[in-house]
Amino acid sequence: MNQHPLLITLGLDTKSFDRLDDLRNRYFPPERNFIPAHISLFHHLPPEESATIDETLAGLVASSASFPVRFTDLFRLGGGFAVRVKSEGLASLHKGLATSFRPWLTPQDRQPFKPHITIMNKADRDTAVRAFAEMQATWSPWEGLGESVRLWRYLGGPWEAVARYPLGAE
Repeated sequence: MNQHPLLITLGLDTKSFDRLDDLRNRYFPPERNFIPAHISLFHHLPPEESATIDETLAGLVASSASFPVRFTDLFRLGGGFAVRVKSEGLASLHKGLATSFRPWLTPQDRQPFKPHITIMNKADRDTAVRAFAEMQATWSPWEGLGESVRLWRYLGGPWEAVARYPLGAE
């Protein structure tokens, strides 16, 4: 049996994803950039519950439409920065999944949901300050779409794609 934890992210429209992933590739230290730009919903679910997780995700997305996601502003992290994400649809999706997955949630996943996309992390302080100032000078909010839910397997750094559940799939 596979013992790697499972993660869940929100899949975005192609234009928003490409824009954010380009920024991540530009700013994230390359030796630590193992994964694409993403909005984490859950960071650590038990692999032994993968069948139940799959069933829950498939059932939920079949009755959920895609929804607007607003990329509002930037905020600093210790060694980098992230894009803040606002979306009622995303908050509702997360709340429903958190209820379903409650018995398995780690302390990190029980914290209040603050969706974001990390663009830079684990960089030295001076590099992070310069990069944040550079991005802040040209930043403009925009709106995209949450179009799917993605299931991943955490491999100790890199992630392995397990499944994609399109929102509103018939």
